[in-house]
Amino acid sequence: MKIALVAPDDITHYIYRKGLIISLIESGHEVCLISKSGEHVSQLENLGARHIHVNLGRFINPLHDLRLIIEFYQIFRKEKFDIIHNFTIKPNTYGTLMASVAGCKRIFNTVEGLGFMVYDPDEKKILSKTLKIALKYLYKISSRLSEKTWFLNTDDIHYFLENKLINPQKVLLVKSTGINLDEWKLSSAEKVASLKQKMGFHPDDLLIVMVTRALNNKGIHEFLYAMEHLTAKYEKAKFVLAGGAEEDLKRGVPASLLQEKANKYPFYWLGHQNNIIDTFAISDIVVLPSYYREGVPRCLMEGMALKKPLVTTDNVGCRETVDEGVNGFLVPIKDGKSLTEKIERLIQDPDLRYKMGLAGYEKAKREFDEKIIVASLLQNLYQFNDKTC
Repeated sequence: MKIALVAPDDITHYIYRKGLIISLIESGHEVCLISKSGEHVSQLENLGARHIHVNLGRFINPLHDLRLIIEFYQIFRKEKFDIIHNFTIKPNTYGTLMASVAGCKRIFNTVEGLGFMVYDPDEKKILSKTLKIALKYLYKISSRLSEKTWFLNTDDIHYFLENKLINPQKVLLVKSTGINLDEWKLSSAEKVASLKQKMGFHPDDLLIVMVTRALNNKGIHEFLYAMEHLTAKYEKAKFVLAGGAEEDLKRGVPASLLQEKANKYPFYWLGHQNNIIDTFAISDIVVLPSYYREGVPRCLMEGMALKKPLVTTDNVGCRETVDEGVNGFLVPIKDGKSLTEKIERLIQDPDLRYKMGLAGYEKAKREFDEKIIVASLLQNLYQFNDKTC
């Protein structure tokens, strides 16, 4: 079969869907990846996939989006794919509409989190309300045209059903895009100590790590609140943020604020990191106090894979990763005080950190192993049997 996977950019294909791509290719299918081009295109092509560039921007721009819609139609009509599988909002909506017009019979969508569709700092403004209404309408149409939609958490399913955006029979729940546990291996204590020194820390430092873009709704301010209170009490505690600044100033935390905190406190803003495994390897506690409408945050699964205890919010997507008190703690959203208390409990108890880290790894093996996720998609989404695979 000739299968297209459509996503915003090449890096999301490579990080989130590499296992699926490899499995499809090994099963004898021709895989074409449609996205914006970047430095990972060659790595995707080395897997055996073909890449087609589309200029898929993150933000709403009527003229740009019209060009994208035309691009989708031209590609789908020319390539005549047997299956088109879309990821994220624009492929799910524009991509599905154009795939249907171009004659594709099997179209699948993936909702990896609702984000702006549910939460928006400008949600009271007329333009924002209008965009949300339009997006719901587009999703309702695309759900009718697609064969099935894959959701990563139950909250997003409930939202679609309550708003009558999808037929219940077209819903598939597979929690997360998965993580390759063979690639995410725990380093030895000696290597971790060496990595800490290489990255400018003392081997005995206790590192509380958050990996995310510097967005307000990822809980950066709550993280900084906890940092200010706990570094004053615990000399070895260091707070680390790995992630680039956000270009959208309405949603992003100013780089100047992060730099100011780094100059004043034991707070380290590393910016974007290419080798993120090392950042997780040196961590003692992994934190994500997000109140964004997440799918299932990969950074939390990555922490679990490396046996780190988690502190995150009792929020959509985030709560899927934590069994309360077993592999981490859940705190209310926008609650810096609760976040501080739970992090402090883990700072004070190394045995609890160790036990929670082990429990998180076992949970990752049971629920988030990429092999389990991919097998479920092949069988329950694409409905491949032994002959089609």
